[in-house]
Amino acid sequence: MSKRYLFIVPGRLGDAIMITPALRLLKRCQPDCHVDVLAYSELAAEVYRNNPHCEKILDLQTLLSAQVRAVDYDLLIAAHLIPDLKHLGESFPRPMLLTEKPNFDVHQAIQALKFIEHVFSSEPHELNYPYEIYLSAEDMSWANKVLNPTHKYIGLHLGCHGINKTSKKLFSWPRKTRHRKLWPVSQYIALARVLRQIYPHHKIVLTGGANEVLLAEEFMRKVPDALNLMGRTSVLQLAAVMERLSAYVCPDSGTMHLACAMNTPLVALFGPTDAKRTGPYMAKHQITLQQENLEALQVDDVVSAVRDLMP
Repeated sequence: MSKRYLFIVPGRLGDAIMITPALRLLKRCQPDCHVDVLAYSELAAEVYRNNPHCEKILDLQTLLSAQVRAVDYDLLIAAHLIPDLKHLGESFPRPMLLTEKPNFDVHQAIQALKFIEHVFSSEPHELNYPYEIYLSAEDMSWANKVLNPTHKYIGLHLGCHGINKTSKKLFSWPRKTRHRKLWPVSQYIALARVLRQIYPHHKIVLTGGANEVLLAEEFMRKVPDALNLMGRTSVLQLAAVMERLSAYVCPDSGTMHLACAMNTPLVALFGPTDAKRTGPYMAKHQITLQQENLEALQVDDVVSAVRDLMP
């Protein structure tokens, strides 16, 4: 009889993307198994939408409904550790398989693959499974309406997950526009001005979440002809946009992993975080620039990286 598994997906965009190869390997090891996904956020759910390796996508509220509680899952699988898994086990008692603690010597995607291989395969696999994102016709149609088919585009992403966090302080104003993972907006503005001179037929596109709009406002005051998509895209719509980009410059963020999934030429800007652990993964065209203090990263260095990637 075929096994039925519940594959647990963390809420952050990057973490959700980094275990898509693990789901693919699980189905490779056990082709007849049935897999549902438990997504800890709407962003995570979008990552797995249209994915042929899972059958249903559930959220926590749906999981505790009577209909789902009646499903006899053989195993709950966590290829990435999530803080409240203990609470999940108490509220939805099923056998649960947890990955080991983070191994900072290997990429997070590879650790998840090794975990699945160790548990579900009797023979070694070449762990070269890429990220997987599946676009719908509607996603591609949306991108074609937003982006002029006669134009070329360079994407810039100004924010990161840390700046999206809501402050716990009651009176927290102004909103955060700085974070140790971020390159200053002033540097992005200078970069955009140089790129417009080098590539006059390319238009600058801003990407990001709704909580990053203050960054966009500062940028758009200085570069008013840029296309501002901050807060206007779903995950899959943004992925469809990325297919049209000639290059993408972003910090250590979920959208960096999305760019890897879409094979977008990528310049990844890393500060104090470990690029070996969470950096670009199986990206065909990427350059990682790392500086402990990102404010010290020079515009000329980023321009040089973009020129190396652009045709």
